[in-house]
Amino acid sequence: MNGESLRKIVDNNPAPANFSPDGNVLVRTVEIPDKSAGEKNSWELQTIDLRNGATSMVPSSRGMIGAFWPMQDTLVAANEDSTKLFTFSFRSGKWVEVASGAIVNWMPSPDGTYFYYTTGGSEPKVIRLRLTDRKIEEIASPKDLKRVVDSVDAQTQISVAPDGSPVFTRDIGTQEIYALTVKWP
Repeated sequence: MNGESLRKIVDNNPAPANFSPDGNVLVRTVEIPDKSAGEKNSWELQTIDLRNGATSMVPSSRGMIGAFWPMQDTLVAANEDSTKLFTFSFRSGKWVEVASGAIVNWMPSPDGTYFYYTTGGSEPKVIRLRLTDRKIEEIASPKDLKRVVDSVDAQTQISVAPDGSPVFTRDIGTQEIYALTVKWP
């Protein structure tokens, strides 16, 4: 944006990366080959310091996926089969389980106070987890909402609006193309 040249940060990583709140570090899920014959590969979390290019694995993160950084010193991630959510404190170096169930998608609130996730099954729920005290509350049911489902894992993504409202993409049954003209200030 300010005229600096582009710099490649990551090669060939299918999983998305997420920025730390200060924008200096990325966390991403990386595939780790399993050395055991016949075993499937596993996953691990890696950080990349954008100031110096240093990469490091998040301690004890083998089997963790989909990390987000709601606060500068805290990660939230799920285990590989998405049945548990954990927080990781960079200060203590410890993982703590904060939620369990059929967890489908997760996303921090813009202010980092809450962590939102959806559950699967015939009675899906939208859950809000307050990170300070781990209070969990059901805030909505997307059961009757016809959501857009991705082709990879047959699930839908959740986002969170600035006011804390969960946001989904609704499937209205048609495909349309729109063109927008934007005049930036």
